[in-house]
Amino acid sequence: MLIIFLDDTPYILEAFEKPLAKRLQADVRCLPHTGERLEQVAADIAALHPDWVLLDANLAAGLKGYHLVPLLKEAQPGIRCLGFSSVESVREPFLRAGADGFVLKDVDNVDRTVQMVAECILKK
Repeated sequence: MLIIFLDDTPYILEAFEKPLAKRLQADVRCLPHTGERLEQVAADIAALHPDWVLLDANLAAGLKGYHLVPLLKEAQPGIRCLGFSSVESVREPFLRAGADGFVLKDVDNVDRTVQMVAECILKK
């Protein structure tokens, strides 16, 4: 299973990459978002043919991860998207955009957060 993790904060990517890969026994690839247009990000991600994409809500340059969900689903039918944010208020925008779930990201409790991600991914 290939999982892409898109976030604009390098230390967040680093904190979750190995624990996610180990818990899910998956190839987890981190993509730092540095302000690229969402259409380009969607094309780049779809070219990798991931099974899942974990999306932060607040990306670089004021862009929103939930706006990426429909672009990803159009670029790669069957792809699964999981909102993965430290902001609870973005749960509904992710779900309205077509995300397959949402997990509240807690950097202070990586193990618990990874467990919640695993529960979402493995039950689908």
